[in-house]
This record gives sequence, structure tokens and C-alpha cells, in this order.
Amino acid sequence: MGKHLIFLIHGMGQYGAFDAAGTWTPDKDGWAKDATEALTDVYESCVAPIRSGATYGPWPKKFSERFEICPIYYDDIFQEYWAAWNKQAGSLTAALSAGGAIAPDAKKLAESFANVFGKDKTDAFQYTHLGDCVLYAAATVQQQIKTRVANAIVGKLSQQNFHQNYSGWSVIAHSLGTSVFHHTYAQLLNGLGASAGLLSGPTIVAMLANTAAVIPGTGTTYPASVQPVNADGFSPKIYLSAAHQNDIFTRLAPFNPGWSSSLDGPFINLSGLSRFLPQHSEFKKDAISIAGAAIAHGFRHYLYQPEVASTLFSALMITPTNGWEAKNIHTAVLQHNRDILTEQINARIVKTEEEIRDWVQSRFKPLENRLENAALRWARAAISAFGWA
Repeated sequence: MGKHLIFLIHGMGQYGAFDAAGTWTPDKDGWAKDATEALTDVYESCVAPIRSGATYGPWPKKFSERFEICPIYYDDIFQEYWAAWNKQAGSLTAALSAGGAIAPDAKKLAESFANVFGKDKTDAFQYTHLGDCVLYAAATVQQQIKTRVANAIVGKLSQQNFHQNYSGWSVIAHSLGTSVFHHTYAQLLNGLGASAGLLSGPTIVAMLANTAAVIPGTGTTYPASVQPVNADGFSPKIYLSAAHQNDIFTRLAPFNPGWSSSLDGPFINLSGLSRFLPQHSEFKKDAISIAGAAIAHGFRHYLYQPEVASTLFSALMITPTNGWEAKNIHTAVLQHNRDILTEQINARIVKTEEEIRDWVQSRFKPLENRLENAALRWARAAISAFGWA
């Protein structure tokens, strides 16, 4: 059996990290690397051990032996617009707004960006995160991004002997990437089908932090072509939509297509997830003022939700599971989270003990030195007084 191909589609904002000096360094491949590490951890810690004794035969213990990750990037398109915006913000706003290319509400927000932000502000949260959403609402930008993503998918799937080399394909999208894929795939299926280079539909479309209903695309919000069906064809066999109750971005316009939401059906709606797993948060030292939402919106925070991981990987297993594997994966992920949290608590305790020890030594070492010096002076005085010297 060939590997299962997974397209990873990133969300809003620039990915990067702060160094010890507090300098932000963009890292284009960082998000995909981090997402792959998280997927690998869940699979190798929670999924493969369960599958080792399954009726349908064991799966490889290594994630990389069973899956191939194919990241799709479109952030550079935003960066080109931001670079132009820095040089001449007013002209860009006018260009995006021409002919009603940008929605009125988005136009108003775009104009506020031009007034508030100037040069050298590309590290601001509003500029690189919320700003990406504003740009994506513009029809001209949205079409560029949809074309980029569609070409990446079709280019890979149309490779010679694809179905001899791969067992199937799926999509995991996050944040703004859920809107991007939702709109892109609807366009691909709009009367194109096999002529677009598609020989089959995805096994599962996992939309983590689903914002597909928040940012409008061209046409209807819930096109019938994207509706999942348990049959051969180009539509997804399973459409997983996940939204956390503490994630304000997904609550702005909840994904509610009116499709069947039964856990046994092709559409699985995990809205209102209640578990909050700070140990898997992606909270960074940046300009995010709504820290709680930033944590809940993170890719890892969604993936490590037991409901998400069990639904995703039981679908990727392809063979029938009758629910038992999904249940066992759910339990394994929950225990894995507890183990990680326990490790972090123990590490925090050790670190706190070290900090207390250092504090005590920093406070009492000078006193110890003073007492030692006083004792030496007293001893010298006594020796001198009694003539012992």
C-alpha cells in the first residue's frame, strides 16, 4: 500500500519565532514543520500502538512511513501586497476597492489599516494576521490565492501513476486556510471534475479552526459541490469541521451548512469543543492582545483535542473501524495529554525549586559572608587581647 498524501494549508499571519534578544525572525517553513511534528507525535504515541493489534493488520510505527506531507504556501502573495501597501497605502486600498472587488465592511477595515499602519509595522498582529483576512476578502487577491492552491493540488494529483504510488489524499487546513481550501475546492468542482486533473476526491477534509463561513468567497457560502458524500467521486468522503468555544475567530460566523452532522455521517461538526489544552498552545511572545483567543486558535490546540485526533486518524485509516478504533484513539490522546501536562508540571516544580534555591542563596550568601568576616575579626581580637599570638 502506498503512502497517504496529506496537503497542509496554513492560516493567517507570518510564522516565525522570537530569539533570546526579542527579535522576530520569519520562518516560512516553520508552520508546516511544527504541524508535521504534532501530527507525528499523535500518530506515533496514540494511533500506531492501537493499530498494532488491529484486525486489519498493523500500521507502520513511523508517521513518515505511512503519510507524505505536502505543504501549500500562499503567504507570499499577502507579503507582496503588504510591501506595496507600505509604499503607497492609499493607492492599494483604492485598487482593491475598485469595481466592488472588496466587500464594503472589508473596504472600511482596509481604509482603517491605511490610516493606522505605516512603514515598518509588518510585525503587528493586526497587520499580519487580521490584515491577511482583509486582503483575502478582496476578489482580486482571493482569486490569486485560489489559483495558487488549486495548481498545487492538481499538479500533485495529476502526476503520472499517482494512484499507483499513493493510497489516497486528504487535506488538513487551519484558520484562514480553511476558507482558502473551501473556496478553492468549490471552484475546482464547479463543472470541472476530472478535467481539472482530479481522479478522486479527498478521503477527509479536516478544517481546524474553521473560518470558511467568516470570510465570504465568490458564490454561495456552502456550495453543494463541497458537500461530503460516502461514495466515489470528487467530493470529500468526510468533512471534519472543528471550532472551539474559546476561539473567537470561529465564533464570528459558525460553520453551519445544514448538512448531516451525525458522527456516523460524512459531515462531522465538532463545534463548541470544550477542552482547553494550554500545554499544546501556540502562544508566542508577540503583539497579540487577545491572548486567550490566540491560544485556542492554534493548530496544536485543535489537533490534540481527543475528538479531532480520533476522528481524523480513524478516517485516515481507510479501512472500516466500527467505532472501536476511534474510541481507543480518543482515550489514548486524552491520556497522552495528561502525561504531557504531568511532565510540564513536574518540570515547572523543579524549575521553581531551582529559582527558590537561587533566590535564597542570593539573599543569604552575603549574610553568610558578613557573619564569617565578623567571626574572623572577633577571633583576631581575642587572640590579640589574650596574647595568644
